[in-house]
Amino acid sequence: MVIEVVPATLAVARESLEAACDDLDDAVQVLPDVHDDVMASPMLVTLLLRVVAARRVVKDLEAVAAATAGVISLDVVYGRQKPRTIN
Repeated sequence: MVIEVVPATLAVARESLEAACDDLDDAVQVLPDVHDDVMASPMLVTLLLRVVAARRVVKDLEAVAAATAGVISLDVVYGRQKPRTIN
């Protein structure tokens, strides 16, 4: 499947990243201020993974859009295929 990387696509990806970061910030703010080793809850780990995944999608969309003049395969975005130019 091939899509064009248009500003709206990047905007949606950036909004998803911002929402994930906001949710993580909210979760971290309610954590007790403990200076010892603390184990992360499953919810916190899930939020961390969500931020990492959203950041990766934004980074990949920006990189592939620049490298392929705005045309990208979804397989590239999700790491199933290496970027290539599509004529």
